[in-house]
Amino acid sequence: MVRHLIIYLFSILLSNSLSASAAPAERSVKIGVPADVYQDYMLVAPTSFHARPNYAHPNSRRDVVELFLLQRALVLGGFNHVLEIRPVDGYLRILQQLSEGKIAVTGTTVWDFDARASIQDMWVSDALVRRGEFVVGLYTSERNIPVLQSQTLAQLLLLTPVTNRNWKMDWSLLEQMGYRQLQYAGSWDSMVRMVLAGRADFVLAPFPSGSSLHIDAGDGRYLEPIPGVKVAFPAERAFAVSKNTPFSQALFTALQTGLKVMRTTGEIEQAYRDSGFFNTQSQQWLLIYP
Repeated sequence: MVRHLIIYLFSILLSNSLSASAAPAERSVKIGVPADVYQDYMLVAPTSFHARPNYAHPNSRRDVVELFLLQRALVLGGFNHVLEIRPVDGYLRILQQLSEGKIAVTGTTVWDFDARASIQDMWVSDALVRRGEFVVGLYTSERNIPVLQSQTLAQLLLLTPVTNRNWKMDWSLLEQMGYRQLQYAGSWDSMVRMVLAGRADFVLAPFPSGSSLHIDAGDGRYLEPIPGVKVAFPAERAFAVSKNTPFSQALFTALQTGLKVMRTTGEIEQAYRDSGFFNTQSQQWLLIYP
């Protein structure tokens, strides 16, 4: 009887010990980001988000800056749990893992309609990029002079764009503009190669930061925007928070609180301006759609 009691008490102590050792892992909150964003973020990550970070770093871009904004909002909202940033391959995979509770929050914004399609599994934050603010250029090879000289919508509709079918917003926007022949590529690198090879005329891309609007395509080649024209996506982008992880309600509440503070102080707009996403050089260009 005494022997059974000792074994029983030992098993309780062992269980408590294992639970205590596992607690830190359980307390960490997993942030899912595309693998390329994770790599760029690690080059510029600040040591703390208690002060406003430098959003104008040469290696920053919209996606990287949004990972800054997320963590800054959580600090301002009083969320104190350990954050673990996890690289995840692909936009759709991030949404899937969010629904399954494998990650707690997206580290970069998603289209609001994608998140609301799974509203039973996730909350959608206030918009960071509001309707009409996601403005992009029509990027072609710097050597493709005829395409670079296209200016009117009638001329532009004679061109052949390339995009990814999984990028539903891009695909839908191009169809709404009147394009009937769209080239498909599975990755950004593939799209760039098709444009450089002349198998497609242009690809939609956000304007980069810096004094030049060109995008480095590698091997001394560049993509240049068709000058004077731009388009805007008629949708919003926001963070999505899984409802199927520990601390999810506290996480979402803190995120919303922090975002409201940052919207009031102008920090969200400043971050997008400093990163080049809200591009001042193309501000006066003609918005051809919508």
